[in-house]
Amino acid sequence: MGTASEVKVSTVQHWSPPKAFDEYRLLWPLGRGGMGAVYLGHDMLLDRAVAIKFISSINPDAVSREQFLTEARAAARLQHPNVVTVYRVGEIEGRPYIIQEYIRGQSLERAKKPFPWQQVLDLAIGLSRGLAAAHRRGVLHRDLKPGNVMLPSDGGGAKLLDFGLAKLLDTNQSQTMDVAAIQEVAKISDEQRKVTESVDLLAATMAGASTPNGVISKADREKADEEAKVAVMSLSSQATPQARLRPAQPPSEPPITVNAPSTEESLRQRYSTQNRLAAAFGKEHVEQSQIPDELWRADPLEKSSTIKGTPLYMAPEVFEGDPASRQSDIYSIGAVLYELCLGKPPHYNTSLVELHRLVTTTDAPPLLSLTTGVDPRLAAVIDKCLQRDPSRRFQSADELREALEQLHPSAQGAAVPEGNPYRGLLPFESQHRALFFGRQSEIGTLVDRLRTESFVVVAADSGVGKSSVCRAGVLPIIKEGALGQSLAYQIATMVPGRQPLRALCEAVATAIGRDEQPLLAAIKTDPQSFPRVLRGLLPIGSGLLIFVDQMEELVTIADPHEAKLVGEALGALAGKAGELRLLGTVRADFVSRVATVPGIGDEVNRGLYLLRPMGPDKLREAVVGPAQLKGVSFETDEMVDALVASTAESDAGLPLLQFALAELWDVRQGNRITAKALESIGGVMGALARHADHLIGSLPMERRPLARRLLMSLVTIDGTRARRTTEELTWNDPNAKGVLELLVRGRLLVARETPDGAAYEVAHEALLKGWGTLKRWLEENAERRAVKHRLEQASLEWNRLHRSRDALWAAKQLAELALLEPEDVSPKEEEFIKASKAAMQRGQLLKRAALLTIPVLLIAAYIGVQVAARRKLDGQINALVEDARGVLREAATQDQDTIRLRNESFAQFDGKHKDDGEAVWTKARESAQKADRIYNRAAQILESALMLDATRTDVREQLAQALYQRASNSDRDRDRQRQKRDDLLERMALYDVNGTLRQRWKSPAKVTVSTSPLGAQVQLQRYFDEKNGRKALTPAKDLGVTPLFDVSLEPGSYLLTLTAAGRVDVRYPLLVERDEQLRIEVPMPTRGEVPAGYVFIPKGRFLFGYGEDDNLRKTFMGTAPLHPVVLDSYLMAQNETTFGDWIEYLEALPPKERLSRIPNSARGALGGILELKEDGKTGWLLRIQPQDKIVTAKRGEPIEFPKKTNRERQDWLRFPVGGITFDDGLAYAKWLQTSGRVPGARLCSEAEWERAAKGADEREYPQGDSLDKEDANFDANYQKTPGALGPDTVGSHPLSASPFQIYDLVGNHFEMTTSSLGTSEMVARGGSYYFDALTARSSNRVVFPDTLRGNDITLRICASWPAPRQGS
Repeated sequence: MGTASEVKVSTVQHWSPPKAFDEYRLLWPLGRGGMGAVYLGHDMLLDRAVAIKFISSINPDAVSREQFLTEARAAARLQHPNVVTVYRVGEIEGRPYIIQEYIRGQSLERAKKPFPWQQVLDLAIGLSRGLAAAHRRGVLHRDLKPGNVMLPSDGGGAKLLDFGLAKLLDTNQSQTMDVAAIQEVAKISDEQRKVTESVDLLAATMAGASTPNGVISKADREKADEEAKVAVMSLSSQATPQARLRPAQPPSEPPITVNAPSTEESLRQRYSTQNRLAAAFGKEHVEQSQIPDELWRADPLEKSSTIKGTPLYMAPEVFEGDPASRQSDIYSIGAVLYELCLGKPPHYNTSLVELHRLVTTTDAPPLLSLTTGVDPRLAAVIDKCLQRDPSRRFQSADELREALEQLHPSAQGAAVPEGNPYRGLLPFESQHRALFFGRQSEIGTLVDRLRTESFVVVAADSGVGKSSVCRAGVLPIIKEGALGQSLAYQIATMVPGRQPLRALCEAVATAIGRDEQPLLAAIKTDPQSFPRVLRGLLPIGSGLLIFVDQMEELVTIADPHEAKLVGEALGALAGKAGELRLLGTVRADFVSRVATVPGIGDEVNRGLYLLRPMGPDKLREAVVGPAQLKGVSFETDEMVDALVASTAESDAGLPLLQFALAELWDVRQGNRITAKALESIGGVMGALARHADHLIGSLPMERRPLARRLLMSLVTIDGTRARRTTEELTWNDPNAKGVLELLVRGRLLVARETPDGAAYEVAHEALLKGWGTLKRWLEENAERRAVKHRLEQASLEWNRLHRSRDALWAAKQLAELALLEPEDVSPKEEEFIKASKAAMQRGQLLKRAALLTIPVLLIAAYIGVQVAARRKLDGQINALVEDARGVLREAATQDQDTIRLRNESFAQFDGKHKDDGEAVWTKARESAQKADRIYNRAAQILESALMLDATRTDVREQLAQALYQRASNSDRDRDRQRQKRDDLLERMALYDVNGTLRQRWKSPAKVTVSTSPLGAQVQLQRYFDEKNGRKALTPAKDLGVTPLFDVSLEPGSYLLTLTAAGRVDVRYPLLVERDEQLRIEVPMPTRGEVPAGYVFIPKGRFLFGYGEDDNLRKTFMGTAPLHPVVLDSYLMAQNETTFGDWIEYLEALPPKERLSRIPNSARGALGGILELKEDGKTGWLLRIQPQDKIVTAKRGEPIEFPKKTNRERQDWLRFPVGGITFDDGLAYAKWLQTSGRVPGARLCSEAEWERAAKGADEREYPQGDSLDKEDANFDANYQKTPGALGPDTVGSHPLSASPFQIYDLVGNHFEMTTSSLGTSEMVARGGSYYFDALTARSSNRVVFPDTLRGNDITLRICASWPAPRQGS
C-alpha cells in the first residue's frame, strides 16, 4: 500500500502570476492549494484589500474554461451578507482568476469543533440564506465544505465562498492536483502571526483607518508593506513544508497524477465501483484502507466529468456520477452542520471504496445517536438534509432556511395582542405578528431578497393576503435589523390614494423625522433626484424601506400627473441599492397596468414576487394557530377541515374565512369554538353577507339610500376600492356622518388619518365579490355610475382651471344628468352644473336679444328697478379692487427685494465665493416664493370681484396685469418646466381685453451690431426645439453689413454668422429678452491670428449654471444658479488634445522630464488602466483597459475593441490623451505657449468651456436638451457591456457639435478646466464614455484631485485673445 507521500507525481510547469495587472497589485501569497494560489492584493482604483485566487495549477481546455468563467460570473452577481463578494473574474495569460472580498478570520476547516448547538444554528441560518440567494440566481456551489466557509473575525456571520469552482476541473484530459491544503496565517505560530498583523495593518490603512480623514499616507502604506514582507520572509524560513505560507513557486508536495477516462460512455457498465473511483481520485488512494487526511480535506477532487466534489461532503447521487443540483448542495450543507455538531463529518475515517458504499447504500447515522448535546429539532433538520433520496431532503434552500429560522429564539418572541386574534377583513399589522400564521417561508424569502435587492413587489390575486405578509411579516423583521448592514432601518408606509405624491412625501418625512417640503420639491422638479435627496436627509447609520401598499391605485384613482412623478421617483430608487429599499404590493390583475407607470413600471418585472394562495397545511395553521395562542380550540378536526376547504369555494376565500373566524371568536362558548356557532353565523361563505345585510337593515328606511350611495362611491369604475375624505363623502350632511360611523363600527369600512383629515375605504375587496347586495347595486347602477364619474372628473377639471368657461358642459352633456338622482350630486358638482346651465342660458339670451324688440317703457322701468342694486354691487366690487391694489403694491416691493438678493448672490458666485453665494441664493428663492404668493392673493381678490360682475373692464385689466407679472417672474427665474408660466399666460389671455399684454409679452428687442473692422456681412438664424429635443436652426436670413442699428428680434435664441474678407468667420450665439436694448461689438480676427484647429469665440453674454432643479444643482451638479455671465474673447481648440499631439510634446522634452510626463493611469486610476510606452521599433505603444480586458497597439496600428458594436477599430493616435495629471496639462499648455505653436495657450476656465458648449442659452447639451446614442460616446451606447466600452477618436460625433462648431464637448472624455467658482481646484466637464447622460450635461461639474490620473480624463486647450506679447 502506498502512502500519500509515495503517490506517483508528474512534473507541472511552473507559472507565476504578474506582480500587477489591471488595477490590482499583488502584495504577497496567502496560501496555495489544489485549485491554485491565493494572494493578498491591493485594488489601486478603489484603494482596498482584496483576495486574488489564480487557478494556476491546471490547464483546462477552452470549453471547460468558458464554462467556469460563465458560472463564476454568475457567482459574481451574488450580493449577499452570507456570501463572499466576488468583484471580478477573468483570465490572464490563459489562467482564470477570481478577485473577491478579503475576509479577516478563519475557515470552518480550521475552527475548533464541535460547536455548541446554538452557535451551529446561527451559522446554519446564515449559510442557508447565502445558499438560497445563490440558488435563486441559478448558481450551484458544487463543493460546499468547511474549507469553503469563512468566519470573519468581526463576527459578521458565516460567509460562503468559491461558488462553482469545481466546474473548472470538468474536463476530458489529464489533470494534476496539489494535495496540500491552504494554510492559514492565524493558525501556524505566534511568531508567524505577525504576518496577519501586518496584513491587517495594510488592509486597515487601505480602508482609510490610518488618518482621521480617511486619506492614506504614503509613509503608512510603505511601512505596512515592508513590515508584512519581513514577516512573510521570516515565516517562509521557519515554517515546515506543510504549514508554510508559500510564495508563488512550485509546491513542495508533489501533485497527484489523475488520468480521467477518455470517454464518458456507459461508465457504470464499463467500470466497477473501485475502477471508477480510481479513475476519479487515483488508484493509490482507492487502495488505501483509509482516506488520507490531505485528500478528503483537499480542494475539490473533481477528476472526471461525472464525479465532482470533496468526498466526505458529496451527495450520494453525485458520488454515482449524477450532475450537481440544489439537493446535492443541501446534502453538503447538512454534512458540514453534522461535523460542526459532532466534530467530524458522516462516515469519517474510512477508505474511498467503503465511503462510496456507505454514502450510496445507507443513511448517515442519526445525529442524536452519536451525541446528546444537540437540540432534537436541529438534529432532525440536519438528518433530513442527509437523506440518501434527494426527494426526501429539503427541496430548496429557502425551505431549509425556513426550518432553521423557526428554531431560533427570535422567532418565538413576538407579544400576543389582546382581543380577537382574527382580523376579519382588515390586514394583519406589525402588532399582530404573533398571530400571523402560515406564511413563514414567504416572509423569509422576501426578507432575504431585500437583503440583496433594492426593490421587491409582491403580486397576488385580491384576498391572498399580500398586505398582511408585508405588514405583519416582513416589515417587523426588517425593523429589528434583519437586513444587516449595521443600519437601523426606518419604515415608511404609504397607500397611493388620489394624491400619491403627498402620501409618499408625508410617509417618508414621518419615518425619518424630517420636513416633507424638500422631498416634494425634489420630486416635482426632478424625480430622478429623489434617492439622492433622500440619502442626504437620512440620519447617519440609518436605512429606509418604503412600503407602497396597493400599488394598483397609481393607475386607478391617483391623479395621473402625481402618479407619473411618484412612479419616476420610485423607479429611480428601485434601481439603487445601498441603504434604500422599496417593497410594494399589487393586485395580480393590475401588474401589466402598473408596469406602464413611468419609472417604477420598468422595474416591476425585475422585482416581481408572485405570492401563491396558501395550501391546506398552511391554511390550517392560520385557522388553528391564533386560537391556540389564546388557549382556545376548535370542537373537532372535521370542523377545521371544513373551514379550510371552504376557501376554495370563492375567489375571496381567505378574507371570507378570516371574517368568519372573527365572527366565530365573538360567539365562542368558553374556550371552544363549535360547529353550531359556525352554522349560526351562516357558514364561511354566508357570514360576511349576512353580517353586512343585517347592518344595512338596521338603518332607518330613509337612511338606507344614503348608505348605498356611500358604499358605491367607494368603488371605482375599474371595480377597485377608492379612498375618499369625510367632506367628499358626506357633503357636510350630518345624516351621512352618522351612517359612515355605523359602517365603520360594523367593519364594512375602515377609516385612516390623512393630511386632509379622516379618509374612508371599503374594508376589503372581498366585500365587492362576496356581498351579493353590494354587487347587485353596482351592476344595476353601472350606467348611472359612469355618468357620475364623468361629472366628478369634469367638476374637478373646472376647478383646477380656476372655473374657466371653456371647461363647462354644453347642452348635450347636461342632458346626460337626467340619469342621476339629486342625492348623487355633491355641492361642488352642483355648482359646476349651475355654471354650465347659466353659461348655456346666457348664450340663448344673447341670441334672443338679437331677435326681439323691447318696448321703451319696459326698458325704462327695468332700469329704474336696477339702479339701486347696481350701486350696491359697484361698492362691493370697488372695495375688492382697492384691497387688490394694496396687495399688488406689497408684491412689487417684495419683487424688488428678490431682484436685489439675486444680483447679490450672482456676484458672490462670480467672485468665487460659492458658499456665500449659496446662502444669499437661499434668501432670494424664499423672497421670490413670497412675492409669488402675494401676487396670487391679489389675483384671487380680483377674480372674486369679477364673479360679482364679469363686465368690469378695469378689474379684468388689473387681474391680467397681476398674472402678467407672475408669468414674467417665472420667466426671469428660468423655470425650465415652463408649465407654470404657460398656465399663467393662458389665464392672462382670458382677461387681457385689448390684447395689450399679449403683445407686450412678445415685444421685440432692439439689437445693434458693430464689428471691428466694419463692413462684415451678417446672417441671422433662430434656434427652435424639435420634437426629439434637439435645437435646430431656421434658414439663414441676410441682415446686411455692419454697422446694423436697432435690428428688431423677438425674444429667443439666435445665431449670428459674421464674415469678412481676410478674416475668420465668426459665430455669435445670442439670447435676447423681450423689450431689451442690446449693443454687440464683435472683433473679426485675421486668419493668421487663429491657429489651425482653433475656433474664435467672441466676447459675449451667456447663461452660466443650472436652473431646472435647485436641489439637483446643489447636490449633484455642484454649480451656480443659472444666471447671465459676460466673457471676453478667447480661442478654443476644436478637438481635444490627442495622443498624437501629446507624443509630439513628449518627443520635444528632455529625457528626464519626458519620463515624468508619459501618460500612465496604472496608479490611482479612474476608468481603468492606461499606459503609453516607448517602443524601440515603432516609437510608441499604448496599453489601455477601459473595463475588463487590456488592449494593446503600436504606433501605426489600430486599436481594436472586439465587442464594440461600432468603431471597433480606431486610430489610437486620434484618441483624446488620458492618464495625465492637472499639472501635466498646465505644463503642456505652457509648452504650446513658449514654443509659439499656440500663443497665449492655457487651460480653459470652466466658464469658457460652458460658453463654448451652450452658446448663449440654457440648453442641456451642445446640440439641445436631449442626448441620443448617436450624439456622443457615453454609457448608453454600450450599457457598460464588458469589452464594449472605450474611447472614440476625436470628432467622431459631429451631431453634438456646439453652436461654435466645437466637437466632443459631451461624452468620450472628461475635460480638465480651471475652476470659475473656487480657487485652484481642477474641475472636469462633459462626462465620459463610462458615465451617464446626467453626468454629461453641460452644466455639470466634477471636482477631481489635481493629482488624479484617469484614462478618461483629458484636456482641451484655450488661448487668450488677443495673444499676450512674448515676454509680457
